[in-house]
Amino acid sequence: MSGDTRSDLDRRVARLEDIETIKQLKADYAAACDRDYDATAVADLFAEDAVWESNVLGIHRGRTAIYDFIDGSDRETPWIVHIITNARIDVAPSGESAAGAFSLLEISTVTDEYSAEGGDSVVSTATYDDTFVKRDGRWYFQHVIANWHQISNLDQGWARQRFRGTTA
Repeated sequence: MSGDTRSDLDRRVARLEDIETIKQLKADYAAACDRDYDATAVADLFAEDAVWESNVLGIHRGRTAIYDFIDGSDRETPWIVHIITNARIDVAPSGESAAGAFSLLEISTVTDEYSAEGGDSVVSTATYDDTFVKRDGRWYFQHVIANWHQISNLDQGWARQRFRGTTA
């Protein structure tokens, strides 16, 4: 016996509340990125020992490294909108951890070494596979994996330019 004296209804309601809280956490992440990459607000959403990784943008271990990564992003991406959809969240029976998957459509202005003068209009797509942890009653990101499918100039599209600056 697990020692959990809550009723089945209480457990189900708690699970639904956790799912909604995790959805809000992901929305808060998008909003903080879209607000001129508010690195403090983004980093505060992550556990101290969290990891943010991607197939394109590297691996960043720990809240401080995640802060540094986000803080530097606004120089090359002065305008961005994250559209995160298709949330699938599975809360562990303990209610202390969860896994989630999301789809991302992102539009942005990018001013990097591959950009024309004034920057490029860029459209990107990715999937997120995240894990979450509840500490002291609050949900945090534990591990974010962003798997980019394409990052393309809008005038080129993904059929002609899967990843900007590469021949892939």
